[in-house]
Amino acid sequence: MIRNIEMVNTTMVGIMQSSNAGSPVVDGALNAMLLKQLKDGLGQAIVKTMTIKMVDVDELKVDSNNETLVLINNRVLKSTSVPAELLGNHYLTYDNEDLEKNSFESFIENVKKMLS
Repeated sequence: MIRNIEMVNTTMVGIMQSSNAGSPVVDGALNAMLLKQLKDGLGQAIVKTMTIKMVDVDELKVDSNNETLVLINNRVLKSTSVPAELLGNHYLTYDNEDLEKNSFESFIENVKKMLS
């Protein structure tokens, strides 16, 4: 059962590889908005039972209990070469451009599927 959600902070990671959503200001705004939308979209019953936080890439740790869902931007995943064992069995990737175009609802629905 997933008890923790860790969203990897995209600010300042792989900025040179990004397209139109690569400035720290844009990434910071998207990070904050995504975290808020995630907490609001999951609902209070779920949010109260788990830890939802933003972490930097170097703060990811191996989760031997497989209780952590890692949300990671594809650009960060490619530019940092995050080892698979840090992602564990539960991770979901996304692109900033997709979030900007399709809003956050489909992303939150994908997170809910991972939690069920």
